[in-house]
Amino acid sequence: MSNESMEPGTPASPDKPCETAAAPTAHSPGRRRWAVDFLGRNWILVKFYSLFGILIGGFYLVSLHSGINEFFQLTYPSFVARQVCWLLNVVGIKSSVYSNQVHMPGFAFTIISGCTGIFAMMIYASAVLAYPAKAWSKALGVVMGVPCLMAVNVVRLVALGAIGVYHRKYFEYSHEYLWQGIFIILVIVLWMFWRWLLVDEDYFDPEPVEPDTTHGPDTQHASSAAA
Repeated sequence: MSNESMEPGTPASPDKPCETAAAPTAHSPGRRRWAVDFLGRNWILVKFYSLFGILIGGFYLVSLHSGINEFFQLTYPSFVARQVCWLLNVVGIKSSVYSNQVHMPGFAFTIISGCTGIFAMMIYASAVLAYPAKAWSKALGVVMGVPCLMAVNVVRLVALGAIGVYHRKYFEYSHEYLWQGIFIILVIVLWMFWRWLLVDEDYFDPEPVEPDTTHGPDTQHASSAAA
């Protein structure tokens, strides 16, 4: 019997090493194809989230400019304080305003930039501008949505002032949790309402084009039969 015959399971000869399959790497064609397919299927979402992040970052960087930062830190809070003071007097709570401070009987609060709703307005405006829609619908969304958020924020501060005067023990909870959650929900609902009312879905999701079957197999078969 020849010595070269091998039983099943016998190790391979050193002269003929076993070939092993290469382990898949992160840069294999399969991974790249999967990434390309994923981006192709979700390109609208990828573009939306990317633009949303860029706009948020851009708004933040612009707000750091000295003149604009002064507007956010003092000018706009003082404007909001005057609106809150006026509305408090309208609803029967005697109040006065000094700069960005609102004084009421036995209670007072200071309105800072974080209390003005400006960051919620930035988030809303970024979501509207990043969404794939026509320019006029984006402009209307910002022009109508931002003033709406401004007005709701004034109502929020008036409600907090009333809570501070009549139910002081609930002020911290209402300020830190209740109204924060309500305002976040309002931003989302307002954006969804804008999308439902003004966005033309066909703008970024056109109807699929029907394939041309004029030169298909059925046509060729009919031509042959006619001949």
